[in-house]
Amino acid sequence: MGIRVSILGHFSKLGIDTLAQEYPYSKVSIDIGKPSWTLVASFSIGTKAKYPYSKVNIDIELFSISTIELNWVKNPIGSSMAIVLDDRIYGYRLASALGTSVANWVQKLQDSSEPLFVLFGSSIVQFSFGNEGWGAILAHTYARKADVVLRGYAGWNSRRALEVLTKVFPQDGVVQPSLVIVYFGGNDSIEPHPSGLGPHVPLPEYVDNMKKIAMHLQGLSEKTRIIFLSTPPVNEEQLHETIGITGRTNEGSRVYSEACVKLCKEVCIKCVDLWTAIQQRHDWMTTCFTDGIHFSSEGSKLVAKKILKAMEEADWEPSLCSTSLPIEFGDDSVYDLVSRDGETINVSNLKSNHNPK
Repeated sequence: MGIRVSILGHFSKLGIDTLAQEYPYSKVSIDIGKPSWTLVASFSIGTKAKYPYSKVNIDIELFSISTIELNWVKNPIGSSMAIVLDDRIYGYRLASALGTSVANWVQKLQDSSEPLFVLFGSSIVQFSFGNEGWGAILAHTYARKADVVLRGYAGWNSRRALEVLTKVFPQDGVVQPSLVIVYFGGNDSIEPHPSGLGPHVPLPEYVDNMKKIAMHLQGLSEKTRIIFLSTPPVNEEQLHETIGITGRTNEGSRVYSEACVKLCKEVCIKCVDLWTAIQQRHDWMTTCFTDGIHFSSEGSKLVAKKILKAMEEADWEPSLCSTSLPIEFGDDSVYDLVSRDGETINVSNLKSNHNPK
C-alpha cells in the first residue's frame, strides 16, 4: 500500500510559463511506494490521448511522510528537471524537500539513515510480527538502531519470489538494505500435485532460484549483508489436523534445508539451519509450532536467538550486532527522567526482559 498526495493547479502558479500556455491545468501526484521505500513523483501533463508518453517518474528516497507534506506539497518549487512531451523538451522546476539539490538531499539521506533490515520470504516471514514472532523480536532488539521491514508473502515459493525480486529490491534504490533475511523452501518442498498445480518447485530449480536471489541481493551494495533461513522441520500429524495440507513432510523439509545450507556455503553467505536447530530441542514437536508449520512464540524465540547469534559471529564491517549500533537520538538531555538524587537518567539504553533467552 502507498500514500498519494495530489495537487491540482495552474502551471503558471508554479512558474512554468511555457507549459502554462499550452497546458494550463495539470495534476501532480506523489506516491510513496512502501515496498521499496521510494517516492515516485508522477507529472501527468496534457491529454493522454494526444500525448500518451507525457509522464515522467522521479525516484527519490524519503525521510518521513511529514517531510513530504511539508516540503513537497507546501513548497512546490525547487530543483531543475526536464521532461519530454511530443518530442519537445520543456524545463520546469521540481520541489526539493530540503531546499537544496536533489543530489544533496539524497546524499544527506544516505548519511543519516539508520540501517535497514528487510525480512523477505513466505508465511514464516509474513507471520513473524505476530504471536511474539521472531520478526517482532528482531524489531524490538534493534529499536532505535535499525528499521526492520517486513516483506512476507504467505504461500509463496522461490519462483514467485524471483518474479518480484527487482521490485522489492530495486538495484537503483537510493538507500539499500544493510541486511536481508531470506526464507523460501517450505512451499517449494511440498510434493508435486498430479494436476500440476501447487507450489512445488523441483530441487535443482529451487537451488538455482535461491542462487539468483542471493546474487541479486549481493549486487545491491557493498554493505548489504544476507542471511538465508533453511527450511524448518514440520510436525506432520499436527499439520494434517490443523490445516489439512498434504504432501508437506519432514523428510522433504530436510532435503530442501540441506540444499539451502550447501548453497550458502558455495556463495559465501550466512545461513541459519532451522531444520537442525529446532530439532535440537527435545519437545520441539509440541512447543515450536501453532499448526505444525508456523512458529509459536517458543519457536520464534529459538529462531530469533539463532539469527542474532549469526549476526554476532559474522565478521561484517561494519558490524550489525545490536550492541555495535548507535541509538538514534541517544544523547543526554535536560528532559530525561530525574532520579531521587536529582540527576537525570538517560533511559535510551534501558534493557528489556523481552529478548530471547
